[in-house]
Amino acid sequence: MSRIYLTHGSRKVLGGLSTGVESYAKRYELDWTLILAPPDIVEAWRDRLRGPAADGVVIGAFTPTTRSLFRDTGIPLIACFESPSPHDSPVLATIVPDDEQVAATAARHLEGAGARSFAVLNPVSRPGTPAWVARNRHFEAYLARRGKLVHPVDSPHGKGRRRRHVGILSDLAKLPAPIGIFCYQDRTALWLCHLLQSAGLRIGADALVLGCDDSAQAGNAIPGLSSVRFAFGMFAEFAAVEAHRFLSGSVAVRSQARFVPVPPIGVAERASTQVQSEDPLLSRALGVVRTARRPPATVRAWCRRARVSPDRLKYRMAALCGMSPKAWLAEHLLQRALHLLADTDLPLAEVVARCGFTDRSHLAKRFRQRFGCTPARFRRRMGPLNRATP
Repeated sequence: MSRIYLTHGSRKVLGGLSTGVESYAKRYELDWTLILAPPDIVEAWRDRLRGPAADGVVIGAFTPTTRSLFRDTGIPLIACFESPSPHDSPVLATIVPDDEQVAATAARHLEGAGARSFAVLNPVSRPGTPAWVARNRHFEAYLARRGKLVHPVDSPHGKGRRRRHVGILSDLAKLPAPIGIFCYQDRTALWLCHLLQSAGLRIGADALVLGCDDSAQAGNAIPGLSSVRFAFGMFAEFAAVEAHRFLSGSVAVRSQARFVPVPPIGVAERASTQVQSEDPLLSRALGVVRTARRPPATVRAWCRRARVSPDRLKYRMAALCGMSPKAWLAEHLLQRALHLLADTDLPLAEVVARCGFTDRSHLAKRFRQRFGCTPARFRRRMGPLNRATP
């Protein structure tokens, strides 16, 4: 019997890791004992971890307390969501978000949302961590390859809060609206939305703000914050694979950890990137798709519901976001399917009906092309977190 220790500061994430690892162990009939260790009860583990620990692996992210505990025991660890400290226990693997794919997903979403200029918010209070720097640089590089300039928005260190806010607003005022702004984390994006609103700017019209990690605060914010999202189950599955390889003797602890990037699964689209067109015709057409319980599946059906000709819709959509109505509708329907699969327990047949696909095979084909896995596999990776039947 092998022991798998799971630790994370968020009980929600810890539950997702537990569900994913347990599912993997059952699938391969592994004799694993899962032990959950929220940081607030980790002190109780000290007696439990005394003695030989060669048959154990730690999976998760680490607080100073848990770092100290596992460093003393020497149990190999698999770091999820963040890079480990050089002083941590021997590291088998580092499983972190794929920042290049995060940036590409963010850039495609803001382009499709209708951004006319682009900005990236850099950390201003202290130098950015490698993850933040990587996300911002990849975002700039992706759009540069498409011939578009990204304006970094920050201010020099040493300025007071008020002067820093004025500097950010001054930089953004020089750019044509709507400005697509990518923030490396949701907390920063929410702060920026508050700053822009206090200055009289309209979120969704003057600025399209996109965060990352799809935290609970993003969904509860007013207006709702769009955010690049991940599947907890993917981190758990990749971590379980690495633990299995180590415990079966296939790999040994290395001097340098194996790096395992996890791609995002798309964008949780909310009001902060749903551009509000001043064109009444286009506003009505977009509302037909966004608010319908069963949206139109084709451009012809869309035009019929919105009472607009296909040629006029094509011209207005090109002016708004540079996309054809067909491409915009296809992306919107896929993102809606992703949301329903991740956040509800609706049967696949109902997801198909609500997203305009002809049948389950049609949805599976399009979903696999866009996200790299089938709808059923994606739902397993997401786990049961935050699901409800609407």
